[in-house]
Amino acid sequence: MKMWEYVVRRILFIIPILIGVLAFTFVISHLVPGDPVGVYLGRMADDPIMRARIEERYHFNDPPLDQFIYYLVGVFQGDLGESLVYRNRPVAEIIMQKLPATLELVIAASIFAIPAGIYLGILSATKRNTWVDAVSRFIALIGISVPTFFLALVLQLALVSNIHLFPLDGRFPNYLDPPATITGFYLIDSAVALDIRSFFFSAYYLFLPAFALGFSIIGYILRMMRSSMLEVMSSDYVRSARAKGVAERQVIYRHALKNAFGPTLTISGLTIGGAISYTVFVERIFGWPGIGEFAVSSVEELDYAGILGFTIVVTIAFLVANLIVDILYAYIDPQVRLGG
Repeated sequence: MKMWEYVVRRILFIIPILIGVLAFTFVISHLVPGDPVGVYLGRMADDPIMRARIEERYHFNDPPLDQFIYYLVGVFQGDLGESLVYRNRPVAEIIMQKLPATLELVIAASIFAIPAGIYLGILSATKRNTWVDAVSRFIALIGISVPTFFLALVLQLALVSNIHLFPLDGRFPNYLDPPATITGFYLIDSAVALDIRSFFFSAYYLFLPAFALGFSIIGYILRMMRSSMLEVMSSDYVRSARAKGVAERQVIYRHALKNAFGPTLTISGLTIGGAISYTVFVERIFGWPGIGEFAVSSVEELDYAGILGFTIVVTIAFLVANLIVDILYAYIDPQVRLGG
């Protein structure tokens, strides 16, 4: 099977999964006790004008199957409903406005966490039962066991409240104009505009939230990389390479790493997809204006459309992350796409 055929098959496989998730969220929304219109309107449920408008807008008076078809068609057309928190603005418009901030945070955390986790995992496996291994395993334990929101609060208390090393919240200083919007990523927009000051402030405000989000990713990647490397390092071909006098560095990075990298690649994709949902805590604590902050506001105000919109975005993030992992896995190991 050619690479492009494999990619097309994986994309087609995603579509029914997405439809299944949409069906699940639709059923859950209709299993909520009480009036679905009241659930959607939240605190405005007693307004008869709003009730009539929502009943007509979302076909609540139609049979359930018809409602689901309208819902499905609307989602695939980009219609995720209207947010009550943002005065009936379209949820899709709000998400598109806030998504670059969240993606910048997740990408920055991943750029820091994935290489660090892989390197520490390799180091831990090759230095097994030494102090280096003990320190690496301790880092992995902390990263996995400590909740993201708790780590964010500790960092904020230690580095912001006590020594004022980093800003308390926000994405950019209030007394300065942010860089002109090109991509929505402040670092990229600042670099394109050759605005060194904006680039510095963007990185300065980004560092602490990205570190808090990325530290939890490190733990999973480190443990997976360590276990995979330990398994591969005990295989016959590695022992044969050592017996032939191949340098230890070449044994590790040329022979062992490629075969040990598959499971780590898989867990990396899952953690990056999950990082979109973790941003709910980090964005709320650091006042980061992304979709995580929007999700929290929607929950607080019982904004049903906003909650569903965030759920769909997280689902798509997981599906896209897994698609990218599948493609990279097939590129690294041709047996995957050849059915071997």
